[in-house]
Amino acid sequence: MPQVILCRFGELFLKSGNRRRFEGILHRNMNVALSGLAGVRVEPVHGRVLVHVPDEATAEEAAVRLSRVFGLVSLSIATITAPTMEAMYEVAVTLARKHKDATGAQRFKVVARRTNKTFPHRSLEIAAMVGGQIVTQVALTVDVRKPELVVGVELTEKRAFVYAGNIMAPGGLPVGVSGRGLLLLS
Repeated sequence: MPQVILCRFGELFLKSGNRRRFEGILHRNMNVALSGLAGVRVEPVHGRVLVHVPDEATAEEAAVRLSRVFGLVSLSIATITAPTMEAMYEVAVTLARKHKDATGAQRFKVVARRTNKTFPHRSLEIAAMVGGQIVTQVALTVDVRKPELVVGVELTEKRAFVYAGNIMAPGGLPVGVSGRGLLLLS
């Protein structure tokens, strides 16, 4: 299944008159950080930035690079799937099982976000339904206070993104506003 890096930014929304300018700087900095990686494409969407990657190895390298870009708060390597409950169940269960096998995790929670308000289930219902499948098929325990694994589902009209875990980034505002270069954490 195709993968994408789901990138979240924070404080840009506070700068109402300059939002487009800050987003442009962020996108430019992301492209600079990803330069040299073949087949990578940055797609701005409302409230997020998606980075399309050709394979898992490229996704891992791109995530490491993006985790050092100022302006990004966090990111997740996500699987793109159809916006149906069955498709989201399948991917979430696979990711939870893979994470449990790799880390021995026993406690998890599901967070869901939907921009498609015509979808028949609300975000909390989606989280509960996906969580129920993980409990049944992977035998993990729900723990919303101290989970060892967070499975995320983000639903749009045409696609859904399912991921396991977040990678933190430095946050703040994107640097390079004056056009004098890019600052990355080393």
